[in-house]
Amino acid sequence: MDWGDGRHAYALVGRSLRAQRNNDFPARTGLQPPGSDWVVALEGQPLPGLSFFTRARLDGDTLDVRRAEAGANYYSTRFSGYFRYLTDNLDISGSKRENLDLGGEFFVTKNWGVVAYGSRDLEGKSWIVRDIGVAYRDDSTRLDVIYRREDTILGRLGPNDSVLIRLTL
Repeated sequence: MDWGDGRHAYALVGRSLRAQRNNDFPARTGLQPPGSDWVVALEGQPLPGLSFFTRARLDGDTLDVRRAEAGANYYSTRFSGYFRYLTDNLDISGSKRENLDLGGEFFVTKNWGVVAYGSRDLEGKSWIVRDIGVAYRDDSTRLDVIYRREDTILGRLGPNDSVLIRLTL
């Protein structure tokens, strides 16, 4: 539903139905049985600049939550920010995942601002990634210089620090 003044709301509910089982998909996807898992999504923007969303995958038989994500976004001319919560009972590595992502930017002047981002592993009770940086933007270009600290990386021991330079045209 779209009210035409910047407010809207959308909903989706669905599942796939087949004549027979399909073992080409991994079991964790919920797509093997003739009746797949249910997919549910809701999105709304009650005010211009403020939006909320949620998405979930529910077991096709028991309706148990297999994966769920929820979050909010806010933007204005000088500030934008978001948060996202995710829980996944069986992610691609075969383990439960639960995390929280937070990010935002604030432009002190028309062209110069600060940016920040963080991703927290709620299962492991640790920060995965933390970013802090400065940004410059004009009508056609954006340049970000970001200091990043990665604390938990699969296959790598110890924390990792880096400086990223991102140019957007």
